[in-house]
Amino acid sequence: APPPRLAAVSAASLDEDEACALLLEHGCFVVTGVVPKAVCKCALAYVNQRMLHALTQCGQTSTADFPKGAGQHDDPAHVDASSYHFGDVLAPPHRRDLKLPLDSPVRHCVGAALRVLKPILANTLTPDAQLCELSCLVSDPNAAAQRL
Repeated sequence: APPPRLAAVSAASLDEDEACALLLEHGCFVVTGVVPKAVCKCALAYVNQRMLHALTQCGQTSTADFPKGAGQHDDPAHVDASSYHFGDVLAPPHRRDLKLPLDSPVRHCVGAALRVLKPILANTLTPDAQLCELSCLVSDPNAAAQRL
């Protein structure tokens, strides 16, 4: 059987009640067109630069290399760098969970998303909700399919 598909709705036609119902029923849904393409392009360049830096710090050259920390002969400095730069989401070759600081390119993306999603989040989250982790899952060509 094909994998289940997430419900998707366009940011331009986002209805607050419908979105809240989807979130309540499924726990998540896709909103397309939330972040302008120019903001995405800037964020992509930033993420690519951070990824290259993080991989270098970990003694790797690409996401095709198996993540550090899995082998008994890994350099401790590379393992520490891996823990600093990458989250612990399963990261097979060609995929990484890259931790992000809330720098300008990231803030622009988050800000654009919040402008659209604020009413839904306000109906779902409590006033004391906090952002606890910020990262991006990067899947490069040849990454195995990720289960939903």
